[in-house]
Amino acid sequence: EYLRGVVPKEMSISFPTEALKAQAVAARTFTLKNRNRHQNDGYDLCATNHCQFYNGAASEKITDELIAETRGEIVVLKGNIVDTNFHTDSGGMTESVLEVWGAGAAHLQAVNELETKTHPWKVEFTAKDFSARMGAAFGDLKSVRLSKLTIGKSAADRSKSGRVKFAELVGSKKTVKFSGNELRTKFSLPSTLFDVTFKNGAVTFEGYGYGHGVGMSQNGAQAYAKSGWDYKKILAHYYRGTDLKKLY
Repeated sequence: EYLRGVVPKEMSISFPTEALKAQAVAARTFTLKNRNRHQNDGYDLCATNHCQFYNGAASEKITDELIAETRGEIVVLKGNIVDTNFHTDSGGMTESVLEVWGAGAAHLQAVNELETKTHPWKVEFTAKDFSARMGAAFGDLKSVRLSKLTIGKSAADRSKSGRVKFAELVGSKKTVKFSGNELRTKFSLPSTLFDVTFKNGAVTFEGYGYGHGVGMSQNGAQAYAKSGWDYKKILAHYYRGTDLKKLY
């Protein structure tokens, strides 16, 4: 009953059925793995992207049918239920969970996508506004030190997928180092798969993807489903080394 309000909220019902089935299984697995996440608040899971989006009792016929068709199926690794994180769009390659949250999980690795440079985006600030966000102790922005983005290529300041691990921001008063996640939060960026340029009095972030990049890309699942993959193959691709188990 809970999934009936989650799946059509998390993934468009216009997506291919195999992508929707993959979403149903991933959402079910995530639910059972994290059902006590908000125990101290008096409930199991919230209705935001901290857990899973939830639309109350509202449901859709197509997803109701696919939830029933995959009833009880979950993702396991060596028989144990695992986290099945998912996000909107990886931009061309997913990210290792270790790079995002600092804890390893063998099944949540960086994997390739069928399509690259997906969900392009651009966020721009004046140098004055950018510096103001950095605080008075930073001074005026002088330069940004970050290697150029190549999706699927690592560097000292980039992970295997090309996402920003850290960038150095040089101000007139001090130089600071921010992680990609810190920059994403501070400047409300769609993802950490980006380049930064500073010229003509403007700071421009340009990148790809939407979300943390860990686990299944929902748009990536759509592309694979359109190419002929079934939901089992999609799940096996994004959650490496796992199996499906019928729990009930």
